[in-house]
Amino acid sequence: MKKFTKILAVLLVCVTVFSSMSMAVEGDTAEETTVAGAEETTASVEEETTSPAEEETTTTPEEEPTEPEKNEVTLPEAPKNIRSGTGGDGFMNVLWDEVEGAEGYDVYLRIDGEWVFRGTSLIGQTLIWEILNKTNYEVGVVSFITVDGVKYESEMTVATILSSERIPVCSITVRTNKDGVKFSWAATKGVTGVIIYIKKDGEWAEIRKVDTNEKGSYTYEDVKANTQYCFASQTYVENAEGIHKGSLKEHKVTYPDFTKAKITSKSVTSSSVTLKWSKVEDADGYRVYVYKNNKWTYYKGIKTESYTVKSLEDATNYKFKVRAFFKEDGKTIWGTYSDEITVRTDGKKVKSFRVGKLKKYFTDGDWSVKVTGLKDEDYGTFDYTLAVKGNKVFVRYDFKNNKNLRDFEYLIDADKEKVYVIFDDDKTYAIFKDDDAYEVVYSVAMMAVLLDMSDAKGVTAKTTIYSGKKAVAEIYTDKELGIKKTYYFINDEVKAMKVTYSDSSTETLKISKVNDTPSSSVFKIPGGYKKVAY
Repeated sequence: MKKFTKILAVLLVCVTVFSSMSMAVEGDTAEETTVAGAEETTASVEEETTSPAEEETTTTPEEEPTEPEKNEVTLPEAPKNIRSGTGGDGFMNVLWDEVEGAEGYDVYLRIDGEWVFRGTSLIGQTLIWEILNKTNYEVGVVSFITVDGVKYESEMTVATILSSERIPVCSITVRTNKDGVKFSWAATKGVTGVIIYIKKDGEWAEIRKVDTNEKGSYTYEDVKANTQYCFASQTYVENAEGIHKGSLKEHKVTYPDFTKAKITSKSVTSSSVTLKWSKVEDADGYRVYVYKNNKWTYYKGIKTESYTVKSLEDATNYKFKVRAFFKEDGKTIWGTYSDEITVRTDGKKVKSFRVGKLKKYFTDGDWSVKVTGLKDEDYGTFDYTLAVKGNKVFVRYDFKNNKNLRDFEYLIDADKEKVYVIFDDDKTYAIFKDDDAYEVVYSVAMMAVLLDMSDAKGVTAKTTIYSGKKAVAEIYTDKELGIKKTYYFINDEVKAMKVTYSDSSTETLKISKVNDTPSSSVFKIPGGYKKVAY
């Protein structure tokens, strides 16, 4: 049966070939129809006559027919007109003309001779980060489409793009510490690093180059205490074209003495002074020095940054200084003395000389006087009392019409060179500083000069009316002070004084004697004055 089938298949092929040849002249349509029929017949015969083993050998795998379809995909055009847009520190903006039909664009950067993928963009531009400024880069761009999940790319278009020509300035902070001068910086994009210089003999000398792509610090250790240094920093970019440097920024630094303590505060009583000072790093202790009795005395064994010096005199100036010490290998190394400070102790509470006690206290005094009814724009009306006994001067202000002002007294002790002020309400006291004490003494002395007439010259006597009574007025001019003083007497006692100053302004003082011994007063009428009867 198998032999019969094979013979029949051969006969059919021969008939088909003969029919095709005889009908070739009848036209293309008949040819296409006959060939198609032959193809179907042949396939049918092969199907019946081919063994299963032969079918497996001649059948093409199903995946292979997809390969011819690849030729039907039209690749996108390559991007054109690649150019630079506005960039910045550490990045550049790359633009190109968009391609019609393209789904997106892949961007590459040539680094060390190899193309490195730097991102995909859906539009005709992209930003490329982490690059150096002032550097030429080869940029490659391809457009692509996707068909049935397969990505098809155009040819690569390449262009050379110059990144931003600006050399960024790195913000550097310069501080001193016990280890040296420390330079700190934040990350700076677009640069290779920073060069640090120091000026020596008028010339800049490079210390080192530091990487500023990330924040960091560097400490220059070759420094001496209390010395000024001039440093500089300069950002730079290093690429194939060479080194490109930015502007130079100077940093002037005075390196302090970190072994030197600094007195920061003080508190004072009439017999003690408490000092506080800054901590000296790694110090094992401190000494406090006080200058008294014309020599320096120290207090040792101090472990903290404060100390109270006791047993001091009141209202007295003292000098103080502090220094730290360090223990190394059994030896003591001393730090630098702090700056000296002068502190004045408070005064002890002193007795207040109320006006009522003046007569008794100054009975044997040199002289005393009370001026009433003085007027001042700020103080209003007040009384002024002045008394002298030996090397002590007592002054009191009594305010009449100003309840906001406290009555107060001065006690000037010439022997101790101290000025005390005593307030009437709470009996508190204070010691004036030297310059304030000088002002008090000066004002008291000037008032004494105004009231004193013991050296009066060129006196002219005349009769005048004072307080409704006839009185003797004696006038003289003080050439040294440039003022004219007119004194009014009743019963040989001074009752008032009118002062005419050099600017023609005047002031009238009412005077009432408080000294118990008129004969000792400087306000008695000097001998030789002409008396006018009244």
